[in-house]
Amino acid sequence: MRLQKKINPSTRKQSLKQIALMIANGEKIETIKPGWVKLVADIAGSGDKIDVNDLVQGVLKQSYLECSRDPQLQAEKVDRLSKKQKEIRNRISKLQEELNSAGEDTQLANMDLQNSLQRQQQTLQMMSNISKALHDSATSVIQNIKG
Repeated sequence: MRLQKKINPSTRKQSLKQIALMIANGEKIETIKPGWVKLVADIAGSGDKIDVNDLVQGVLKQSYLECSRDPQLQAEKVDRLSKKQKEIRNRISKLQEELNSAGEDTQLANMDLQNSLQRQQQTLQMMSNISKALHDSATSVIQNIKG
């Protein structure tokens, strides 16, 4: 048996993690198997003692941890989005209050405008009446002088 150089522990760990990710992502055994065979061959060829059960348990544990991490990340994402949704609802509520207040102010302004227009109309009517009265009296005076 030809001995290869010892496999670096970080390389072994990285290979195990990569295989665990593949398992966690639900990849087919045909895709996982080549990396697994290479890892086992590298460990066995380096002369290191190999416990297949420990190796299998290690990769399955890492796969489980990867699977567990995904729901945790999703839960954190849901929490963040829920907080953001609450903030947006609060802003919408404040804007709705401002809109209601502005609507009430607009109604009051419209009433003031109507009152102002009504007073203006009354003033114009009064001026028209005065103008007619002045005209009539001037015409009457002129008729009396000619007369």
